[in-house]
Parts: sequence; C-alpha cells; structure tokens
Amino acid sequence: MKNRIWLFQLPMIALFAIAFWVHEAGIIGELHNDFLRASVFPGLKRFSSMFLDFKFKVRGERPPRNKIVIVEVDSKSIEVLGRWPWDREITAFLTERIFDLGAKVVGYDIVFSEPNQKVSDPLRELLEQNKLGALAENFETDPKLAGVIANNRDRLVLGWMNEGICQPVYESEQTCPFDHPDLVAAIPENFADFGYQMAGGPEAMSSFVPRKSAFVTPIQLVPNMPLFNNLARYQGTLETQQDPDGVIRRANALRLVGKSLQKPISFAMAEAGTGKPFIVTLNPDQRLSSIQLGLDGKPLPTTPLGALTVNYRGRARTFTYISAVDLMGEDKALVETEIDHKVTEVNPREALKDAYVFLGVSAIGLFDMRAFPFDSNVPGVEGHATILDNIL
Repeated sequence: MKNRIWLFQLPMIALFAIAFWVHEAGIIGELHNDFLRASVFPGLKRFSSMFLDFKFKVRGERPPRNKIVIVEVDSKSIEVLGRWPWDREITAFLTERIFDLGAKVVGYDIVFSEPNQKVSDPLRELLEQNKLGALAENFETDPKLAGVIANNRDRLVLGWMNEGICQPVYESEQTCPFDHPDLVAAIPENFADFGYQMAGGPEAMSSFVPRKSAFVTPIQLVPNMPLFNNLARYQGTLETQQDPDGVIRRANALRLVGKSLQKPISFAMAEAGTGKPFIVTLNPDQRLSSIQLGLDGKPLPTTPLGALTVNYRGRARTFTYISAVDLMGEDKALVETEIDHKVTEVNPREALKDAYVFLGVSAIGLFDMRAFPFDSNVPGVEGHATILDNIL
C-alpha cells in the first residue's frame, strides 16, 4: 500500500517542483524556452496571482501610511470647467492653487504631448500680415503652463507614456523594433537626464547592450512636447502592466528607453519629495541587482527584471480625493470615501499641506479606470498613489 502511495506522490512532487522552477525562472527573466515562457508561465503566474488576491482579502483593508492626496478631474469638474482635456491655463491655475495650499510635490497623471493651439494658422498668418502677430500669443495657454513648470521644477513631476512594449532579449527586431533609427530619433535629447542614477556613475551603462536586455522596453515613446520637456526636472512613466486576467498587481520599477533606465512617476515623486535620488545597481548579466532611495535607503523588494509587487491598501478611494473644481473657489471641499461612503467637508489647506498630490482623471467617461486586487473599477491614478505610499 505504501509503495502505491509513493508511486502517486513522486510524480506529483516532480510536477510541482517543475512548475515552481518554471514560475521562478519566469519571474527573474531566466526562462528562455519560448513554449514555457509564452504558454506555461502565464498560467502559473495566474495561479500565484489568485493566491496573492486571497492573501489581500484575508489581511483586509489598511489605511495609507503617508499623506497622499488625489486632485481628481471628475464629472463635476468637467461639467463646470468644460470638457476634457482642458485648456492649459486651467491646469496651470490649478497647479499653482495646489502649491499655494501647501503641497510638497505635485505629479501629473497626464501627458502634454501636443500643443494646445488656440489661434489657427490661417488666423495667425492674417494677424502677422497686419502686424498683430504678438496679439495671437495672448490667447495661447501653453506658455502659461510652461511658466508654472519652470517656477516649480524642483517639486513638479511630469508623466510620459509609450505605445507598445517588448523584451528585446526574447524578441526579434520585427516584433521589438525599439532600436529602429526613426524611433530612437524620436526620443528627446535630454530624456536620459530623467533616468535613474546608476551605481558606478555613467560608466555603469557603457557595457550595457539594449538588444540583450530582458527589461520591459517601450517600442515608441510618447513624451511631453519639447516646451514642457525641456523645462522639467522630474518625469516618470504613467504606464502600467496588467496580468493576463486584466488586474494590475505589480509595477515595473524601471523601463529601458534608449540606453537609460527610466522610472515610474511614483518613484520620481519620491525623489522630488525627499531630495534623494534612487540608485540602481546592475548585475554583470544586465539584470537588476538592487534599487534604493538614497545611499542609506533600504533596497526595494524587486525581481531581477525590476518587477515590484504592490501592497494595495484597499478598495477605490482609499486615499483622500478632492474634486478639482472644489479647489478653484472657497477654502472648502467635499470628500467621499468608498470604505464607509461618508461625505465629509474638508479644508483643502489642511488636506494639502505637506502632501504628495497627484492630479489625475477619475470621470468614468475618460476611460482611465483600472482593476486592482481589492476592486475592479478604480481610477488609474490610485495605483500610482499606492506605489508611492509603498515606497515612502
């Protein structure tokens, strides 16, 4: 009888051991077999994700540990201030208002990739013909936001996005053309300045070969327009990566852009708020060895590919939300929390003083809702807030 049990147990033990090895090899980027990486690993990852969700439900909801506020572009704000995207002068005024109320850092969960041109080219040409060209500039709103960025560059963080991602070491030049000359030429010249500080200095990337990298790499960058990009000191990616079931459980702590390693917006906001840079150390095999905030910081628990499991706090609106339009007038605002469904009136000055503030959209019609372990319909900006709370 015992022999029969062992005959059944040994294959099961071997199967689980192989499954564990495949899962761990996939996590650290050492799964080079195409079939295992593309067909087996996603299923194992889905199983481990279900177990992670179960652990969150057993633990229950927890309040945020840091003062992080989300100023939301909600339906009420759009109804009052007009359809989205707003003119840049509204964003500029709102940003100044947030800083005037005492915010420590402001991060844009928005990309300003194109000019907000108010005066059409034919009208501008007509005004110039009549020596009234300077009049056209009075109607443009981009310079107003540019002034706000310049005046607050040490505590204002811009966001950027991309189209498509790949992992160069696993894919061909056809499916991962990130290094195509036309795409490389579209990367702003100063973009590397927004990347991580490398242990060992700039020379640490001298032997780095992007085509052999397993880091998540944007195929095509969607940066801010040059007027804003050239004025900013801090920028971070707004991109998130879903698991196969559509839920976001992990964050990529770094992305390879050209030959620089770029950070998420939450990491850039931590740098701006603490005055300390993140320091990245790579292994000889071009994998991540460690990433820490400042020389005395504790290394973050990331995988060699830079994946960080997010410690979610709870359902939607775990953080303090303030409607953008409520900041435009009197010193009062209504805040509704999802956990207890209570609507309370807060003093924005008290809510924003020394706070890390995200400016992002929450109106359902703007299609920026995401699925997280506790909730399947959460404004995407709350994911960035959660990662920042984890880091701090």
